[in-house]
Amino acid sequence: MKRDSCQNTKYQNALDHLVCGHFYQPEDAAEDLVCLAKGVWFDNYTPSLKQYSGQELQKAAYVTEFLAANPLVNRFRRGALRASLNAAKQRAEFPPAFTPFYLNDKANKFTGRDKLAKRWGFSSGLQASKVKRFLDLQRRANTEHYQAAV
Repeated sequence: MKRDSCQNTKYQNALDHLVCGHFYQPEDAAEDLVCLAKGVWFDNYTPSLKQYSGQELQKAAYVTEFLAANPLVNRFRRGALRASLNAAKQRAEFPPAFTPFYLNDKANKFTGRDKLAKRWGFSSGLQASKVKRFLDLQRRANTEHYQAAV
């Protein structure tokens, strides 16, 4: 039980750092994004969003929804994550102007994932495609997931 508690703390710390840190570009957030993805995808970690408010709540909810959209998250886990997200959505206060997720970002044409960012009040999103370590983890995990299903 203590190991699970330590793992959960590690994942929550990664989320805290990701939403409270002032990252300038996607690669700056790589370590925290990869750590949190491992928790959500492989260790059934459900991020706690209760302690956040304002833009930190928006970032935490956006990151959680982003990770929950991965096919590795089964429908039961997705349901648990959605319950947390719905509670966050009711508490969120969306500012009239969109701000970028990273400080040096400029609002570009929205991609499918950036539409998710826009829903949470950001002019641009995580841009996971620019974080090689995250993409490598995602590819490896999805390949293993689909090979196991065959």
